[in-house]
Amino acid sequence: MAKTSNNASNWKLEGDYFEGCNCASICPCIFKLDSTEGECKVVVAWHIERGHFGNGDINLDNLMWSMPFMLLEICLLDQNGS
Repeated sequence: MAKTSNNASNWKLEGDYFEGCNCASICPCIFKLDSTEGECKVVVAWHIERGHFGNGDINLDNLMWSMPFMLLEICLLDQNGS
């Protein structure tokens, strides 16, 4: 018999996601194609306009953050994800 758990966290997020990279056009990595520049240098950012985690205990309203990174390995994955 399968076990079920009631430990799921209550959360909600409303906001925007932004992404930009050094590729010549729309990032080909999201289509599992090679980067146009040899390696994809990307910055992603989030702005949570309204949100919470838990039973409203952790307020996430107006939370913003960004993260730069390189997607070289992701761009080179084959169809089997290896």
